[in-house]
Amino acid sequence: MFDAGLRATVSASRLAASLMLSAGRGLIVNVMWVLSKPHGHAFYEVVKNATNKLTEQMADDLRPHGVAVVAVSPGFMWLERMDLPPQRAAITESAEFVGRAIAALAADPDVLRRSGAVCTTPELAREYGVTDVDGSVMSPWWRE
Repeated sequence: MFDAGLRATVSASRLAASLMLSAGRGLIVNVMWVLSKPHGHAFYEVVKNATNKLTEQMADDLRPHGVAVVAVSPGFMWLERMDLPPQRAAITESAEFVGRAIAALAADPDVLRRSGAVCTTPELAREYGVTDVDGSVMSPWWRE
């Protein structure tokens, strides 16, 4: 969890930030879990909380340089290699939904106003008018 999760996020963010600083603009997106929806795995929770704090601190450091840092929290995602029973598959959102939400965020000319924030995919979908592949803007998972 620490190597693939937190260390990878720190390393990628640091490398991206140096490129964005020289450009005077950019967006770093950290994927995390909304803290009000416990996952049930202690190390996962620690890494996601650390990612949230990293997002907040990097946002403060990079905002004056035109670089936004935002955390995006997807819901329960279905991936092709997952073999889910129909009742679990019905409450998922697709990886495309997360990608669409992040692409819309990146295209926002005023993205700096969100720097330091934790956004959910349904929140971004509603604001930017994007949908999941099935046309929805909120998976039932968010309503649990």
